Amino acid sequence: MAVRAMAISSKYPYLFSGSEDKTVRCWDLERSNSPSGAQIRDYHGHVGGIYSMALHPELDLLFTGGKDAVVRVWDLRSRSDIMVLTGHRSDISSVVAQTSDPQVITSSMDGTIRLWDLRKQSTALTITQHTKSIRSMVLHPQEMTMCSGDTNGNLKQWLLPGGQLLNEFGNPDDGKIINTLSINPATNVLFAGYDDGKVEFYDYIEGNLLQSDSTAPVTGSNESAIYASTFDMSGLRLITCEGDKSIKVWGEKVK
Repeated sequence: MAVRAMAISSKYPYLFSGSEDKTVRCWDLERSNSPSGAQIRDYHGHVGGIYSMALHPELDLLFTGGKDAVVRVWDLRSRSDIMVLTGHRSDISSVVAQTSDPQVITSSMDGTIRLWDLRKQSTALTITQHTKSIRSMVLHPQEMTMCSGDTNGNLKQWLLPGGQLLNEFGNPDDGKIINTLSINPATNVLFAGYDDGKVEFYDYIEGNLLQSDSTAPVTGSNESAIYASTFDMSGLRLITCEGDKSIKVWGEKVK
Protein backbone atom coordinates (compact mmCIF):
# COMPACT_ATOMS: atom_id res chain seq x y z
CA MET A 1 0.00 0.00 0.00
CA ALA A 2 0.95 3.67 -0.15
CA VAL A 3 4.22 4.83 1.45
CA ARG A 4 3.38 7.77 3.73
CA ALA A 5 6.62 8.55 5.59
CA MET A 6 10.39 8.37 5.14
CA ALA A 7 13.50 9.15 7.16
CA ILE A 8 17.18 8.99 6.19
CA SER A 9 19.86 8.24 8.78
CA SER A 10 22.81 10.60 9.16
CA LYS A 11 24.86 7.81 10.84
CA TYR A 12 24.19 4.81 8.58
CA PRO A 13 23.41 4.35 4.86
CA TYR A 14 19.81 3.56 5.79
CA LEU A 15 16.46 4.78 4.53
CA PHE A 16 13.37 4.01 6.61
CA SER A 17 9.86 3.97 5.17
CA GLY A 18 6.39 3.71 6.71
CA SER A 19 3.33 2.55 4.83
CA GLU A 20 -0.43 2.26 4.91
CA ASP A 21 0.19 -1.52 5.12
CA LYS A 22 1.21 -0.96 8.81
CA THR A 23 4.86 -1.89 8.23
CA VAL A 24 8.11 -0.03 8.79
CA ARG A 25 10.96 -1.07 6.51
CA CYS A 26 14.70 -0.39 6.56
CA TRP A 27 16.59 -0.11 3.27
CA ASP A 28 20.37 -0.19 2.84
CA LEU A 29 21.12 2.48 0.23
CA GLU A 30 24.47 0.86 -0.52
CA ARG A 31 22.62 -2.24 -1.74
CA SER A 32 20.27 -0.46 -4.12
CA ASN A 33 21.65 -2.45 -7.08
CA SER A 34 21.81 -5.78 -5.26
CA PRO A 35 19.90 -8.64 -6.96
CA SER A 36 18.45 -9.57 -3.56
CA GLY A 37 17.11 -6.05 -3.03
CA ALA A 38 17.93 -3.24 -0.62
CA GLN A 39 15.52 -4.11 2.20
CA ILE A 40 17.42 -5.47 5.21
CA ARG A 41 14.79 -5.54 7.97
CA ASP A 42 11.24 -4.64 8.85
CA TYR A 43 9.46 -3.65 12.05
CA HIS A 44 5.96 -4.85 12.95
CA GLY A 45 3.68 -3.60 15.70
CA HIS A 46 1.44 -0.83 14.43
CA VAL A 47 -2.20 -1.77 13.88
CA GLY A 48 -2.87 1.12 11.49
CA GLY A 49 -1.16 2.95 8.65
CA ILE A 50 2.06 4.84 9.42
CA TYR A 51 1.95 8.56 8.61
CA SER A 52 5.11 9.99 10.18
CA MET A 53 8.53 9.01 11.49
CA ALA A 54 11.74 10.52 12.83
CA LEU A 55 15.21 9.29 13.78
CA HIS A 56 16.88 10.37 16.99
CA PRO A 57 19.96 12.50 16.08
CA GLU A 58 22.27 10.58 18.46
CA LEU A 59 20.61 7.41 19.75
CA ASP A 60 19.84 4.40 17.53
CA LEU A 61 16.11 4.99 17.90
CA LEU A 62 13.33 5.36 15.36
CA PHE A 63 9.98 6.94 16.26
CA THR A 64 6.88 6.15 14.21
CA GLY A 65 3.25 7.25 14.45
CA GLY A 66 0.05 7.06 12.47
CA LYS A 67 -3.53 5.91 12.39
CA ASP A 68 -3.43 3.87 15.60
CA ALA A 69 -2.65 7.07 17.61
CA VAL A 70 0.46 5.70 19.36
CA VAL A 71 4.17 6.43 18.95
CA ARG A 72 6.31 3.33 18.76
CA VAL A 73 9.99 3.64 19.65
CA TRP A 74 12.19 1.11 17.84
CA ASP A 75 15.72 -0.10 18.51
CA LEU A 76 17.25 0.01 15.03
CA ARG A 77 19.34 -3.09 15.65
CA SER A 78 16.88 -5.42 17.36
CA ARG A 79 13.79 -4.76 15.20
CA SER A 80 11.68 -4.59 18.36
CA ASP A 81 9.79 -1.68 19.86
CA ILE A 82 11.29 -0.75 23.22
CA MET A 83 8.44 1.53 24.30
CA VAL A 84 5.00 2.71 23.19
CA LEU A 85 3.93 6.30 23.89
CA THR A 86 0.18 6.65 24.33
CA GLY A 87 -2.12 9.64 24.87
CA HIS A 88 -3.24 11.00 21.50
CA ARG A 89 -6.88 10.33 20.63
CA SER A 90 -6.55 10.37 16.84
CA ASP A 91 -4.08 9.91 13.97
CA ILE A 92 -0.54 11.13 14.64
CA SER A 93 0.34 13.46 11.76
CA SER A 94 3.97 14.33 12.49
CA VAL A 95 6.85 13.27 14.72
CA VAL A 96 10.05 15.24 15.31
CA ALA A 97 13.08 14.29 17.42
CA GLN A 98 15.99 16.27 18.84
CA THR A 99 18.90 15.73 21.24
CA SER A 100 17.68 18.14 23.92
CA ASP A 101 14.51 17.77 25.95
CA PRO A 102 11.79 17.30 24.91
CA GLN A 103 13.49 14.70 22.72
CA VAL A 104 10.24 13.73 20.98
CA ILE A 105 7.33 15.98 19.93
CA THR A 106 4.22 14.83 18.11
CA SER A 107 1.18 16.45 16.53
CA SER A 108 -2.18 14.83 15.93
CA MET A 109 -5.47 15.08 14.13
CA ASP A 110 -6.97 15.42 17.63
CA GLY A 111 -5.74 19.04 17.55
CA THR A 112 -3.03 18.62 20.19
CA ILE A 113 0.75 18.63 20.34
CA ARG A 114 2.49 16.43 22.90
CA LEU A 115 5.99 16.87 24.32
CA TRP A 116 7.25 13.51 25.60
CA ASP A 117 9.50 12.56 28.50
CA LEU A 118 11.38 9.54 27.14
CA ARG A 119 12.80 8.59 30.52
CA LYS A 120 9.35 8.30 32.09
CA GLN A 121 7.77 7.10 28.82
CA SER A 122 4.94 9.59 29.30
CA THR A 123 3.62 12.96 28.19
CA ALA A 124 5.47 15.90 29.75
CA LEU A 125 3.18 18.57 28.28
CA THR A 126 0.08 18.71 26.07
CA ILE A 127 -0.48 21.83 23.94
CA THR A 128 -4.17 22.41 23.22
CA GLN A 129 -4.36 25.89 21.61
CA HIS A 130 -5.25 24.56 18.15
CA THR A 131 -8.98 24.19 17.56
CA LYS A 132 -8.66 22.07 14.41
CA SER A 133 -6.72 18.97 13.36
CA ILE A 134 -2.97 19.45 12.98
CA ARG A 135 -1.46 18.03 9.81
CA SER A 136 2.08 19.37 9.99
CA MET A 137 4.71 20.51 12.46
CA VAL A 138 8.33 21.53 11.94
CA LEU A 139 11.29 22.20 14.26
CA HIS A 140 13.55 25.15 13.56
CA PRO A 141 16.94 23.57 12.75
CA GLN A 142 18.98 26.19 14.62
CA GLU A 143 16.92 27.38 17.56
CA MET A 144 14.59 25.97 20.20
CA THR A 145 11.34 26.86 18.47
CA MET A 146 8.85 25.06 16.27
CA CYS A 147 5.78 25.81 14.18
CA SER A 148 2.52 23.92 13.64
CA GLY A 149 -0.25 24.29 11.06
CA ASP A 150 -3.85 23.09 11.19
CA THR A 151 -6.76 22.38 8.86
CA ASN A 152 -8.14 25.90 9.32
CA GLY A 153 -5.07 27.72 8.00
CA ASN A 154 -3.74 28.68 11.44
CA LEU A 155 0.01 28.80 12.02
CA LYS A 156 1.35 28.85 15.57
CA GLN A 157 4.93 29.27 16.73
CA TRP A 158 6.13 27.71 19.99
CA LEU A 159 9.11 28.13 22.31
CA LEU A 160 10.82 24.98 23.58
CA PRO A 161 11.25 23.24 25.97
CA GLY A 162 8.26 24.80 27.75
CA GLY A 163 5.82 24.97 24.84
CA GLN A 164 4.98 28.68 25.27
CA LEU A 165 3.05 30.29 22.39
CA LEU A 166 5.30 32.87 20.69
CA ASN A 167 3.24 33.98 17.71
CA GLU A 168 0.10 33.28 15.71
CA PHE A 169 -0.15 34.06 12.02
CA GLY A 170 -1.49 32.70 8.77
CA ASN A 171 -4.83 33.38 7.09
CA PRO A 172 -7.46 31.39 8.98
CA ASP A 173 -10.23 30.17 6.73
CA ASP A 174 -12.50 27.18 7.21
CA GLY A 175 -11.30 24.40 4.93
CA LYS A 176 -7.89 25.94 4.23
CA ILE A 177 -5.87 22.83 5.03
CA ILE A 178 -2.12 23.09 5.69
CA ASN A 179 -0.49 19.80 4.69
CA THR A 180 3.21 20.61 5.03
CA LEU A 181 5.61 23.09 6.63
CA SER A 182 9.31 23.72 6.04
CA ILE A 183 11.80 26.27 7.38
CA ASN A 184 14.68 27.74 5.41
CA PRO A 185 17.44 28.21 8.03
CA ALA A 186 19.46 30.46 5.71
CA THR A 187 16.72 33.09 5.43
CA ASN A 188 14.32 32.26 8.30
CA VAL A 189 11.48 31.83 5.82
CA LEU A 190 8.62 29.49 6.69
CA PHE A 191 6.91 27.67 3.82
CA ALA A 192 3.32 26.43 4.08
CA GLY A 193 1.85 24.09 1.46
CA TYR A 194 -1.92 23.64 1.21
CA ASP A 195 -4.34 20.95 0.15
CA ASP A 196 -5.75 23.23 -2.57
CA GLY A 197 -2.31 23.82 -4.12
CA LYS A 198 -1.68 27.21 -2.54
CA VAL A 199 1.84 28.06 -1.38
CA GLU A 200 2.72 30.74 1.15
CA PHE A 201 6.02 32.09 2.46
CA TYR A 202 6.25 33.82 5.85
CA ASP A 203 8.89 35.70 7.79
CA TYR A 204 9.47 33.15 10.56
CA ILE A 205 10.47 35.82 13.10
CA GLU A 206 7.73 38.40 12.52
CA GLY A 207 5.02 36.18 11.02
CA ASN A 208 4.46 38.50 8.07
CA LEU A 209 3.27 37.01 4.77
CA LEU A 210 6.07 37.51 2.23
CA GLN A 211 4.60 35.81 -0.82
CA SER A 212 1.52 33.86 -1.85
CA ASP A 213 1.14 31.78 -5.00
CA SER A 214 -0.35 28.55 -6.32
CA THR A 215 1.34 25.55 -7.84
CA ALA A 216 0.61 24.80 -11.50
CA PRO A 217 -0.68 21.24 -12.04
CA VAL A 218 1.14 19.24 -14.70
CA THR A 219 -0.61 18.55 -17.99
CA GLY A 220 -3.52 16.21 -17.50
CA SER A 221 -4.25 17.20 -13.88
CA ASN A 222 -6.80 19.75 -12.75
CA GLU A 223 -5.41 20.34 -9.27
CA SER A 224 -2.33 19.57 -7.25
CA ALA A 225 -2.43 19.30 -3.47
CA ILE A 226 0.96 19.81 -1.83
CA TYR A 227 1.71 16.88 0.48
CA ALA A 228 5.39 17.23 1.45
CA SER A 229 8.16 19.82 1.26
CA THR A 230 11.75 20.55 2.19
CA PHE A 231 14.44 23.14 1.49
CA ASP A 232 17.73 21.87 0.11
CA MET A 233 20.88 22.14 2.20
CA SER A 234 21.89 25.45 0.60
CA GLY A 235 18.49 27.02 1.26
CA LEU A 236 18.31 28.18 -2.34
CA ARG A 237 15.66 25.73 -3.51
CA LEU A 238 12.37 24.42 -2.20
CA ILE A 239 11.24 20.92 -3.17
CA THR A 240 7.56 19.91 -3.05
CA CYS A 241 5.79 16.58 -3.59
CA GLU A 242 2.33 17.03 -5.05
CA GLY A 243 -0.96 15.37 -5.84
CA ASP A 244 -0.41 15.57 -9.61
CA LYS A 245 2.30 12.88 -9.15
CA SER A 246 5.10 15.41 -9.59
CA ILE A 247 8.11 16.62 -7.61
CA LYS A 248 8.65 20.34 -8.19
CA VAL A 249 11.78 22.39 -7.51
CA TRP A 250 11.23 26.08 -6.69
CA GLY A 251 13.81 28.85 -6.88
CA GLU A 252 13.77 32.54 -6.02
CA LYS A 253 12.08 34.81 -8.51
CA VAL A 254 14.49 36.75 -10.69
CA LYS A 255 13.78 40.46 -10.30
